[in-house]
Amino acid sequence: MEKATMDIEMNEDLKENFDAVCKDLGLDPQTAINIFAKKMVNEQAVPFEITEKDYPIDEDEERKARCKKIAKGALIGAGIGLACSGIVRLIVRFAKKEVRKEEKKLLFWK
Repeated sequence: MEKATMDIEMNEDLKENFDAVCKDLGLDPQTAINIFAKKMVNEQAVPFEITEKDYPIDEDEERKARCKKIAKGALIGAGIGLACSGIVRLIVRFAKKEVRKEEKKLLFWK
């Protein structure tokens, strides 16, 4: 698979703290960001709750507004994800019951 490069701007203190946490976890920052990206794509939402304290402090108002919009979408996405997982569990349970019914029919006709 072809690799792409992405430049990310962030507060210097945040970067230093991020690097330290990654090191403590045995990860390099690139791997941590790739894990985050993969999880976000798989879930089609931000894979964690974003709170007011998570908003960037040193960014302009437009970027803050976008962050808040993303955070609201993440909460909605998480709710949809929970609802969908419940539906999937019901479908699987129903399918298992149907398989058992078919197995009983086969045993009856032997």
